[in-house]
Amino acid sequence: MNPQPIPRIEKEPICFTFADVVRVHREARGWTPDELGVFTKLSGQMIKYVEARDQVPTIDTGARISRAFGVPFSQLIAEAERRLQL
Repeated sequence: MNPQPIPRIEKEPICFTFADVVRVHREARGWTPDELGVFTKLSGQMIKYVEARDQVPTIDTGARISRAFGVPFSQLIAEAERRLQL
């Protein structure tokens, strides 16, 4: 049996939980989206898009965010996956 293709208009659920993980880590540090943007060399608006679930981050964006937090990118992904199981 062949799997059916996923429609392009749907985002994977992990995209939503990843956005939540980014917000939780940012807020735990007391940073604004603009401050995280400075630390990642991304715009504050991009951080806002990611957290609002409007923009799915690329691997590069996710890696920049994780580096700013001082944690491995894989840790952020693992946290997002755990949130899917709650």
